[in-house]
Amino acid sequence: MTAIGVVLEFSWGGLADVLNGVVGTLLATAVVAVLVWMWASLRSRCERISGKWWLIANTEHTTYRPYEGMELTYEVMLEKDGLKLSGRGEKIRERVADGKTRDYVGAKRVHIEISGRIARRLVGKGTAEIHIHEQNSRRASTTLHNVTLDREMMSGEFVSTVAGQKGRVLWTRSDPHGGTSEDPLTEAPLVPMDGPEGSSGT
Repeated sequence: MTAIGVVLEFSWGGLADVLNGVVGTLLATAVVAVLVWMWASLRSRCERISGKWWLIANTEHTTYRPYEGMELTYEVMLEKDGLKLSGRGEKIRERVADGKTRDYVGAKRVHIEISGRIARRLVGKGTAEIHIHEQNSRRASTTLHNVTLDREMMSGEFVSTVAGQKGRVLWTRSDPHGGTSEDPLTEAPLVPMDGPEGSSGT
């Protein structure tokens, strides 16, 4: 091989190495940019969780028949600190399977304590595990929510220590009842609140 051939071969080889390096760098940069964007998007969704929510729990399965089809609504103030969640709320409405409703007002409202933790994901929406402790006049109960996070709505499933209740749960920023009160709470509860275990739950 002539000297010129050697020089040309070396030049093309060097150029190929340079191009490969450039392409590799660009690909790596693109991957990092995508990951950063996904993380920022997820963090943005998670950061907006703090604030006022309405929690609606629908019982689909229970060992106590009067609770089947029950829908409970709570008004909640939720706070996010890092990946931790905390808050408080009040039960504001109860609807049984036949459609009859009972609104809770003033001192009649049952209070709940909320704690939980967020699980972030790079792909898809984040999730959260939320624990709700409810203490009424008869007994205490605990409910666990597993929900998918969003800015305006969170949805998932719940399981309660009360009568083996399980079902679907929805957290929404919009008042599902429009702030109206159909029942001034002048009658006894539609469903016995002591039930087989002492209370209905979320």
